[in-house]
Amino acid sequence: EPEETESWALQRIIKIATHEIGHMFNLGHCIYYQCLMMGTMTKSKLIEIQLHSVQFATENYGSVS
Repeated sequence: EPEETESWALQRIIKIATHEIGHMFNLGHCIYYQCLMMGTMTKSKLIEIQLHSVQFATENYGSVS
């Protein structure tokens, strides 16, 4: 599991750095959960948003099966 943590940490660093570079080009924050310019958050908050998105999609568009 240390490899998973390192991989997640590296991905997080890259996303945050890219997000901050976006601000250098005068990009503001975005409200969509997959948008790179969405405000940064903790891993647990990201999981919560992803679960909410799945629930929203299922309720509004039905299940995939």
